[in-house]
Amino acid sequence: MTAPTVRAFLGDGSRLVTAKAAAPYVGVTPSTWSSGTVTQPSRAITKEGPAVLRLAFYQAATPGTRSHARKRRTQRLDNR
Repeated sequence: MTAPTVRAFLGDGSRLVTAKAAAPYVGVTPSTWSSGTVTQPSRAITKEGPAVLRLAFYQAATPGTRSHARKRRTQRLDNR
């Protein structure tokens, strides 16, 4: 379901030429916090833009991270 969701929100992609331009629109860029002279980068994502689109990307990425972790655990057990 990721492709239809991305297509619905981004269209043919001509508005957002690069992934760097698309990330802020989707809301997956890290937010920064600053107060006076102190700046803390790399905090949670900004969550700006359509929540449905962020959810589609999250759901697409989650199985890959879980299977990768499972594969590493299996390899560690096999190497014992």
